[in-house]
Amino acid sequence: MRKYENECVGCPTEMGCIGNSCPYINVPRDYCDLCGYEGAIYRIDSEDYCEDCIKQYFQDMFDDLTITEKAKILEVDMEEIND
Repeated sequence: MRKYENECVGCPTEMGCIGNSCPYINVPRDYCDLCGYEGAIYRIDSEDYCEDCIKQYFQDMFDDLTITEKAKILEVDMEEIND
């Protein structure tokens, strides 16, 4: 999720505050929807994930596939042999 945060640095009074024009007032920050991590974020189906959570998301999807589906995705030439 993207949040806009006030990161005011408290400029000296003699400089004067420029309010909403200041680049420190509305700073965009991206967070993982699952764990709250701030940093590099990946979006899938309007959900935001950090690297660790996206790895787990993909692993869970892969684990739900059949062996044949996994082989096809990995482009492994596999056939079932019955005696």
